[in-house]
Amino acid sequence: RRQESLTSVSSAENSGGQQKVQHIKALPRDITGAPLGSGLGTTGAAAGFGGKQKITIEGRGVSSEGTLNLLAIELGAPGLFLWIGLTLNVIFLAFTRIRNIADLELRTYLVAVFASYFAHIASGFGGPAIVSVGGVFLWLAPGIAAYWLLGPGYAANRRKPRWLIPGNPVAASA
Repeated sequence: RRQESLTSVSSAENSGGQQKVQHIKALPRDITGAPLGSGLGTTGAAAGFGGKQKITIEGRGVSSEGTLNLLAIELGAPGLFLWIGLTLNVIFLAFTRIRNIADLELRTYLVAVFASYFAHIASGFGGPAIVSVGGVFLWLAPGIAAYWLLGPGYAANRRKPRWLIPGNPVAASA
């Protein structure tokens, strides 16, 4: 009997997707229960440091099994909205600015960084990606975006528009 329960994946398959949906559905309850959050380290990997504390919202325990749930519980609505805004800004910059980088090798490196960033963001729906070792990458990629897609790196490596390139037929007619 014990062997059958360990080797059977049907229960994991049936409950995994349902639990993710339940965690997403719990977001409004988490936000309304503690709109400004419960504080850093109250859930997730850091919850056991400094003594065990039990966080409840509306008399029910909270779960930080997804990144959005973790942010909503610890940082509240302001932190959750800032995180979503940062993520959307990095995605927007990656899709609109990488093609303007003149150096092909640098452009390839940036595509690799942001492709793995998108994968980390997507994995956050299944578990708290920001508390793992790879969670540091979720802060590195926005820093890379700030330098190479907005700051001095972008200014130094930006491709010139076609109409400014000498000898270009478009430039000659303008």
